[in-house]
Amino acid sequence: MTSLIEIPLSEIDFEDRSYLFSFPSRDTFLIESIKNLGIIEPPILEKPKEPSSKFKIIAGEGRLLCAKKLGFKTVEAKVLENISPKKALIISFETNLFRKLNLVELALLFKKLSNFFEYNEVKNYFQKIGFKLSLKENALLISIDNLIEELKLKLAEEKLNPQVVNFLSSLSPLQQKEFLLILDNLNLTFSEQRQVLEKLIDLMKREEKSSLIPLELKKLLKEENFQKRKEKFLKRLFQLHSPNYFSSLEKIKNQLNKLKHKKISYELPPGLETKELFLKIKISSEKDLEEVCEFLQKRKTEFKNLLDIM
Repeated sequence: MTSLIEIPLSEIDFEDRSYLFSFPSRDTFLIESIKNLGIIEPPILEKPKEPSSKFKIIAGEGRLLCAKKLGFKTVEAKVLENISPKKALIISFETNLFRKLNLVELALLFKKLSNFFEYNEVKNYFQKIGFKLSLKENALLISIDNLIEELKLKLAEEKLNPQVVNFLSSLSPLQQKEFLLILDNLNLTFSEQRQVLEKLIDLMKREEKSSLIPLELKKLLKEENFQKRKEKFLKRLFQLHSPNYFSSLEKIKNQLNKLKHKKISYELPPGLETKELFLKIKISSEKDLEEVCEFLQKRKTEFKNLLDIM
């Protein structure tokens, strides 16, 4: 039975989120509207089964939080009586079909639906919101649940690369907080986030440390100049992770200085992973071509030495 009644806010359980999956709290988006117009669409509550219990929120958590912030004493709400948890969750789901859910919300929804439904049914519900589940997506959504709240917030705000979530979920909360420190102090691109995290984890395992960030790198995060801070941190991290790479790179650069030519530019393979050198030749005439070919022929020994270094 459904009824619309005035409910004291003090009788609503704001801690119980059995049927809710919004993240972060949506009250900030609604507060001005409710301040000016009041609550237009009544929230949906579950009537307590015990006299000592409080009303559970099924839908409208953001509206109720706004009302609480604005000092409302009561709100008008739809109250559902003798409803099963499964049906209450579906009602909550249906009331969120109008908006796009972020990855954290999808993870919360996946977990809650999985408590009541077989996997194929869960897939059908996700199809209704335009999200196709697969083994890869399942792993991602499960991993999100293992993140600390601050990283979940970064992910919801699209400030955290989803591709690093699986790596982060395997770390302890303390190690995750260390990576959060990096995100807050270095403006890393998504690709840089992945590179930095992979190198830090590799370094931590190799040295059998419990801390994700070596002490000397933590000190670099305190550099006052933002641009220098990022530059110094990344350079030192790469040096710690791949000391042989940097010594080889210096030798290669010295050798390339002997092979300078105005019509030739050089490009090295990423991380010097292969013994290859990419040449970009700029020519505009047959004479240019002959000049470049003659230069390459004369410098065969230098090129061989370069490949030996690599």
